[in-house]
Amino acid sequence: MNTSGNDLLHSLLRVSSVECKKNLEVLMGGDCIEVGLQEQIVFSLLEKDADSLWNFLYFTGYLKAESILYPEEGGLPIARLRIPNQEIAVIFKQSIVYWFQDSEGYECLKNLRQCLKIGDGEGFSDVFEKLASKSLSYFDVGGEEPERFYHAFTLGLIVTLSEFWYIQSNREAGIGRCDILMRPKIKDYFGVVIELKTHKPKRDKDLMDTAQKALEQIETKQYAKELQQEGFQKVLKIGIAFMGKELEIISVKI
Repeated sequence: MNTSGNDLLHSLLRVSSVECKKNLEVLMGGDCIEVGLQEQIVFSLLEKDADSLWNFLYFTGYLKAESILYPEEGGLPIARLRIPNQEIAVIFKQSIVYWFQDSEGYECLKNLRQCLKIGDGEGFSDVFEKLASKSLSYFDVGGEEPERFYHAFTLGLIVTLSEFWYIQSNREAGIGRCDILMRPKIKDYFGVVIELKTHKPKRDKDLMDTAQKALEQIETKQYAKELQQEGFQKVLKIGIAFMGKELEIISVKI
């Protein structure tokens, strides 16, 4: 893998779509994504089309096929792709680190550890707001998709804090699962539950109301109970509301 090739990877993943960043969360978690294999790749589509990007990374060796299903009646073969080895996993990790270094947000990510470790909700709010102000525009490439930043934030957590927490992302994955669940690997650390909500002016009073609804969802869905049943009695619950580049954060610890 030469430097120029890795630079291309860093660039493509940074400007990729929300769907690509969701799939990258899956890959960084050690799981597979399913992609239709394409014989031809149009380079101009790499930033816009998720399947084109994953095909490019597959054919250049950054991903491997765990299995390939060939349809009986034609159509594209479906490949289950994963990161092939630790060496390539480090390259993907470096890509995410470079994103935040370029946006001056990497130090903020590292500072989150102390806040989450001791369940400091106010400290988390301060650091998260600084992180968003430094990095949101950088990831919101089109000016209309702040969701790119929030998925990049999840990836940043996975890269910088996975030594201390098992981090599970289920953003938009269905009823009954919170957006981010962090199980501590170290006994004295807090478990963390984070729910993110987009503010809808026609539905919600203001950002504070939306953040409160995010926190209420953590309560009604009993997301924290999953951690407590596993023996983690100290839990920080965080509701984050966003509208474009505006944020509101509410937290409670138990």
